[in-house]
Amino acid sequence: VDNKKVILRRKMQKSLAAIFVFCFVLLVSCTKTDKTKPLLNIISPANNDSLQLTDTVHFSATISDDVQLSQYRLEIKNNFTPSADSLPAWNKIFVNNISGKAQTISLEILIADSISRGSYNIIAKAVDNSGNESVADTSKIIIY
Repeated sequence: VDNKKVILRRKMQKSLAAIFVFCFVLLVSCTKTDKTKPLLNIISPANNDSLQLTDTVHFSATISDDVQLSQYRLEIKNNFTPSADSLPAWNKIFVNNISGKAQTISLEILIADSISRGSYNIIAKAVDNSGNESVADTSKIIIY
């Protein structure tokens, strides 16, 4: 009877040891997930900058992340109802992959001479490798 108890105790100890090892491996293999959004700051153009047709929009922004950047998106779209001049609104989208923890973005964007004058929103977004997305405060340019 004592031998059976000893054998049973050893089996339980081995089982508990196996469970402990399994839990330890599971705990160690779990990695912290990145939930921090990238930081995005538009440097230029300044909000409500006035530009003319055929001018160049000088877009500049800084982007940083605590782990790894992935992509930025810049969208310029109209912020008005179509005008009587029947010219199309100006809509542009730029999407570029980036890497590292910090980037300075600089784009020179020519304003076509065949678009409607008016107010346009500039919307900038940044995404990190974990899919966290941040959106900068919308900036506005006025084309006259």
